[in-house]
Amino acid sequence: MRMIAAGRFKDVCLKTLDDVARTRVPVVITKRGRPVASVVPFTPPPEAGGLSGSIVARSEEHTSEL
Repeated sequence: MRMIAAGRFKDVCLKTLDDVARTRVPVVITKRGRPVASVVPFTPPPEAGGLSGSIVARSEEHTSEL
């Protein structure tokens, strides 16, 4: 994991974003030596597989007596 000062990050922000996207290595942004934020590669959420598996059948019947 790479670390970069906030002031330097301001100067090279777009290049840093490109580097993170290309290398998939996170970058921690520091302020006065303390970590304050991180830039991590984007991971798209898994695509839904449609309705398959979305309905659960129950084998027991529940009846209520009134």
